[in-house]
Amino acid sequence: MTEVFNNNDKISIIVPIYNTPDVLLKKCVESILHQTYKNIELLLIDDGSKEDVAKNCDCIAEFDRRIRVYHQENQGVSVARNVGLERSTGGYIMFVDADDTIEKSMCSEMLGLMDKEGAEVVISGYFRDYMNGRSEEVVWNSNVTVFNGKDAGRFLIEHMLQPEKGLAYCWGKCYRKDFLDTHVLRLNSRLSMGEDAEFTYRVLKCVKCICYLPQPLYHYYFNEKSAVRAFKTSIVDNYIKSVQIIGEDLLESYKNDKGICQSYYNFVLYHLLLTMVNYSFHPQNPKKRRKRIKEFRNLCSHPVYEKALRHVNYRCFSITRAIPLFFIVHKLYMLDYVIAMFRHWQFKRRSNL
Repeated sequence: MTEVFNNNDKISIIVPIYNTPDVLLKKCVESILHQTYKNIELLLIDDGSKEDVAKNCDCIAEFDRRIRVYHQENQGVSVARNVGLERSTGGYIMFVDADDTIEKSMCSEMLGLMDKEGAEVVISGYFRDYMNGRSEEVVWNSNVTVFNGKDAGRFLIEHMLQPEKGLAYCWGKCYRKDFLDTHVLRLNSRLSMGEDAEFTYRVLKCVKCICYLPQPLYHYYFNEKSAVRAFKTSIVDNYIKSVQIIGEDLLESYKNDKGICQSYYNFVLYHLLLTMVNYSFHPQNPKKRRKRIKEFRNLCSHPVYEKALRHVNYRCFSITRAIPLFFIVHKLYMLDYVIAMFRHWQFKRRSNL
């Protein structure tokens, strides 16, 4: 007999896809289909992938009636996720990136806690999986934590702006669909980087009850060649745009909250360091070293970064981030260049071990 499910209890899992290798996509899909909680639908949003990847999505969908595939011209991950949201029929929403996987109990664990506490959002810990097979747990807190009332979002916004805690990503969360719809919460289609944090910031401003589950249930695949670490000339403008959009609202809404404002400045400086490593001093940057250093010096004088540098608090950063920030503040850009080169050597070595 065919099992009949209630849409109100269904979890819609949205996977945006852009030229994801076949082996990674299959692992991702299998981890979703093998959930202990069966009332799911899987929406594969092909965002203008090559023909063989698009066909692979269609082939995968033939093996399980819970899979639906949507093809579109390449419009970016934000648009792809929004298409999934509009096409979803479940009462709950989860996002999974196409090269990641999830634990088989993730849906049941997240939904169980959400219903128990009446939460609008549940966040879990995650694994950071490396190409060499090594894995590490990222768990922000040691106990199940329930945040209620108007201070819930404020507390988590301060922590969301600290990237090492892993709270800013779209993935690793379960959302009530009616909560997202009521507050018209969608990904910002103007952003192609930093869209997760901007979306999460708006979610946290609206939330009344949110839970943290200190259990690593999501596997984030740390890929040296991913969009975050790949050399792209668009990185500079994209990161500036994303931190500015958050800052325009945050610095006004929380102008009297020193903790949140400081976390925002730390967040901005974190993205300056990302730009330093992944663009300015990336080994694939074809410009001569002197030209790269000059451009990075000019970047540091951009108003959004200059303001954050005036509020730098080294104690908020790990030693590996505090040192290059110290060099930036004191205009020792050549030393930042050396640090970035060493960082890329570490990436390569870690991937090959």
